[in-house]
Amino acid sequence: MLPAYFTKYRIVVGAAASFMVLASIVLFIIFLQPVLKSDVSPKEVTIGRGDGLGEIATQLKGENLIQSNLVFQLFALVTLRAHLLKPGNYVFSRAISTPEIVRQLVLGGRDEVVVVIPEGFSAREIDMLLSKEGIIKKGELISIALKKKLEGYLFPDTYLFYRGSEVNMVLIKFSETFKEKVEPLLGTEKNALETLILASLIEKEVPNSDDRKIVAGILLKRLASDWPLQVDASICYLKPGKCYPLIPLDFKIDSPYNTYLYKGLPIAPIANPGIDAIIAVLHPEKSSYWFYLSDSKTGKTFFAKTLEEHNKNKTRVLLNP
Repeated sequence: MLPAYFTKYRIVVGAAASFMVLASIVLFIIFLQPVLKSDVSPKEVTIGRGDGLGEIATQLKGENLIQSNLVFQLFALVTLRAHLLKPGNYVFSRAISTPEIVRQLVLGGRDEVVVVIPEGFSAREIDMLLSKEGIIKKGELISIALKKKLEGYLFPDTYLFYRGSEVNMVLIKFSETFKEKVEPLLGTEKNALETLILASLIEKEVPNSDDRKIVAGILLKRLASDWPLQVDASICYLKPGKCYPLIPLDFKIDSPYNTYLYKGLPIAPIANPGIDAIIAVLHPEKSSYWFYLSDSKTGKTFFAKTLEEHNKNKTRVLLNP
């Protein structure tokens, strides 16, 4: 029979060992968690052909994407995925856990896609374009854009995206581009939102750069004189599918975007304007005109000082299909 002190010693050692095992498991689980859940900013990572598990772990730790080099390797080995990690281009963030990073590395790098967002595209059109290219799932972008009121802030430009991207990653890239290219123009502009709203109307209405400045002057003059803006593009924003030809019932749609029914600017941009339209609003051209008409077929804009002249322009455009 073992002495009592020896039995007690074994119990203490056993308890200590159990505690260490439990503590190790807890620490292992903790180190599997994201580095910082609130930081969804994207980081591009390229895993080269021939990179081993240790090299991949070192690279991810160097980018501050994982909490522990060792835990990353242990997890990949324990889950039998260490030999399945694939080379390629990846986009991670500090909000992604180690198991999720390993899962994506097993799936393989995503294809890069060059996407041109045309000037004047709405958030809904951008959603359709990106989902068609397989970058996001259909409806993901528009649901967030409507909730967070991002119309007007999705700057039209040439982008490089990955197929199967997280929609938040895509929106961050739009936000960064807007900050880089639009915010310097707006500067300390107090009426930045109003500028974007007016620019979105002009972007959809007038194709010619010089004409845009004149139209900007006309619309600002109408606002100052408490006239309704009467911009057809605001009606088009309310219509699903093809806009033209507009019919009388279209002008009666009860919406704060209807610039025929309500005076002042719409409540938000109707599209995402490019630099040219924004500059036109920031530097409008004064004129004696009160009316304008853009011919969608030729891109030409006809100006008029009176309603009578404007109606003549309408007849001229309609008689020249």
